[in-house]
Amino acid sequence: MGAVCEFCGEPVNPNAGYETSRLIKGWEHPGRNGGSDIEWRQPQDGVAHTACVQLEKQGISVRQVSLLP
Repeated sequence: MGAVCEFCGEPVNPNAGYETSRLIKGWEHPGRNGGSDIEWRQPQDGVAHTACVQLEKQGISVRQVSLLP
């Protein structure tokens, strides 16, 4: 079975570049120019559509997006 998106449950191509996000574990520290940097990234089991990640980050459940006006 292929990979499925952690949020919407639809198939996702883990090799689709920018269209796919992967779950990682890592160590974060403040960035030199603001923001933050993640060092020592460790891949975890989990992939998602980048669009689904962005919606969830905004607090919009992917499973409810069809209800939006």
